[in-house]
Amino acid sequence: MSLTLYEINSSINDARRTIENADESTERMCRLIIGRLRHVESRFVLKEIKRELRDYNMNTGTWK
Repeated sequence: MSLTLYEINSSINDARRTIENADESTERMCRLIIGRLRHVESRFVLKEIKRELRDYNMNTGTWK
């Protein structure tokens, strides 16, 4: 099965739109989980969140 150039471009554009929609809703999703992180059972998930937040500088409001 081979895809046409149009189908490939269409798929890439769909992926871009999906990523843009996810980026736009990230802050709303984060607001939902504030206060609920204590219910996360997976230590791995919490470890990954903590690792990600380590790269954020609260004083400057920037990411490394």
